[in-house]
Amino acid sequence: MKKNIYLLFKAIYWSMPSSVRNQLNGFRYSVVRHLRSKLLTSSESNLTNFIDEEEFKKLLGEFTEIYIFELAVDWGIDLYQRPQHLATALGSIDNCLVIYKTQGDNVNGFKQVEKNVWLTNRLKFVDSLINVKRIYFSTSIFNRQDHMIAMRDHGKIIYEYIDHVSEEISGGKREVQHLIKIRNFAFEGGVDHVVATADALFNEAYDYVSSDKVTLIPNGVNIEHYQKNIENNIYLDREINDFFDRYEKVVGYFGAIAPWLWYELIKQAADNNPNVGFLMIGPDYGGCQSLLPSNNDNFLWIGPVRYQDLPVVAMKFDVCWIPFRPGEIAKTTSPLKLFEYFAMGKPVIVTSDMMECVKYQEVYHGADISEISQVLPLALQRVNDSDYCQKLKFLAAQNSWKNRALAYHSIHFL
Repeated sequence: MKKNIYLLFKAIYWSMPSSVRNQLNGFRYSVVRHLRSKLLTSSESNLTNFIDEEEFKKLLGEFTEIYIFELAVDWGIDLYQRPQHLATALGSIDNCLVIYKTQGDNVNGFKQVEKNVWLTNRLKFVDSLINVKRIYFSTSIFNRQDHMIAMRDHGKIIYEYIDHVSEEISGGKREVQHLIKIRNFAFEGGVDHVVATADALFNEAYDYVSSDKVTLIPNGVNIEHYQKNIENNIYLDREINDFFDRYEKVVGYFGAIAPWLWYELIKQAADNNPNVGFLMIGPDYGGCQSLLPSNNDNFLWIGPVRYQDLPVVAMKFDVCWIPFRPGEIAKTTSPLKLFEYFAMGKPVIVTSDMMECVKYQEVYHGADISEISQVLPLALQRVNDSDYCQKLKFLAAQNSWKNRALAYHSIHFL
């Protein structure tokens, strides 16, 4: 029945004039994601393992290392982020168990989502566990100082400094004030260790925290996910395939459609290069989709794509880019997508403020539309340069999530 509804919706959509389809794009992708998730439920249910609290207690003794991911983002959000990647990588290490707290994800008890990675809403039970390592993410408004103090008596506390504290990332002034309070608490000795994801964040923490209590562990990439065989276009609909057919060269982006993107530059790039397609993938944050180009035939935003399906689309890009606007967010962000682009062997263009990207000499960059226009043809020329593309894949391998997890696992607590 659900499959029939999905097929009916799809047929009606494609029978509409293109002008009407364009106006319905945002609504369309919301409905498609909902229906696809319903269709996937039955096929994935046999892979999902639910157990109760008593059964879960029996598992604990099988592991020598237990990491608890404190409340941050739900596991099943549209954009697969650092918490999910890091949890998965840690769970792949022998004798390592990861417990991921959630208030969503349709969890009531304990649900296994990856090897040795379990979601749970049994927060009080998890708080009672001792001799564990608890990870608090700097962007989470659920962090509480009194909770961190209490949990420090039960094990080790790690503060993950993953982003510049900003209203654009974390919400309004009240949320930012709260996050700054927690950050200051961590820097003033309230935690056992600080992990920073970017050089600028590491240097900021290093001004307050002794060198043996802060570690630089940037974001990484799941190599296999982006280098697996892509057999066909099973997940690509007509609009996406038509776009790739229409343009010989396509510049692609996947990630949040968020306030920190440089929308004027995106528009200018599309205007200045009418023979190049610009395709963007990702969820709309804060209504920013309205800032994307709306009258350019060579620009297409397709909304979010499931992480499992993302390589199918992204492998068709010729060049990838990360058009962050200048500022502190650009300077302090370690973009997941940089290493994911590397893993696919795709030339990368970024804006010059992106310090975590431009430190790689293989990355093209520009400070404005003039400089971006100069490097775009250079990047496009490298598409078929096998030596260059192999070097990018080598860089991805050096920055794998597996290596990040091993670095995490080697942190020494005094």
